[in-house]
Amino acid sequence: MVATSHLLGINASGVAMVNWLERRAIAAKSCAMRYAVALILPILTAACSGGSGRVAPQPPVVVQAPKPPPAVVQAPPLPNLPGNWEDWPRVQGDWTYQRDAKGGLASFGHPSTGPLFTMQCDRAGQRMILARSGAFAEGVSGRMSVRATSALQTYPVTNSPDRPGFVTAMLATRDPQLDAVVFSRGKFVVSIKGSTDLVIPAWAEIARIVEDCRA
Repeated sequence: MVATSHLLGINASGVAMVNWLERRAIAAKSCAMRYAVALILPILTAACSGGSGRVAPQPPVVVQAPKPPPAVVQAPPLPNLPGNWEDWPRVQGDWTYQRDAKGGLASFGHPSTGPLFTMQCDRAGQRMILARSGAFAEGVSGRMSVRATSALQTYPVTNSPDRPGFVTAMLATRDPQLDAVVFSRGKFVVSIKGSTDLVIPAWAEIARIVEDCRA
């Protein structure tokens, strides 16, 4: 009887111990789970909130190189022809004339090239300004030859101070070479060393500007 009670006492103590250990294990497991959740929850929350507020990447800005300016196509110069200048072909173009405050402007050229040669009256200065397209290097000057049927004259020529891209020669309004050009048979020639000879038709606009400038 005594032995049985002792055995029952041991079994009851063992059962109590087992129950206690099980409760401790369950409590420890629950605490570990709560600790893990406490660690993971902020990470999950940040990941979710970051995903919802993500800004879509912007495409790279493509900087295009500026387009080059269109090429300027210039008419090829006419060759200087040998032999008698009266047999040379005339430059294609037309004369125009307009009155202005200075006394008038006669211009010869072609719509595709612009003026090639002009005669401008400076009545106040009593001179005729002959201008030809082209330009010297800075500080360089030359001479312009004006050839008509009856006469040939040369004049100092420099870059125009008020017409870029032109060189000019100054003649007195009573210069006899102007009359020679007016009465030249069909054409006259303007030459500058190093440039193409211009064979220009002697039309009525020349006589008109000479007459108006002398009036």
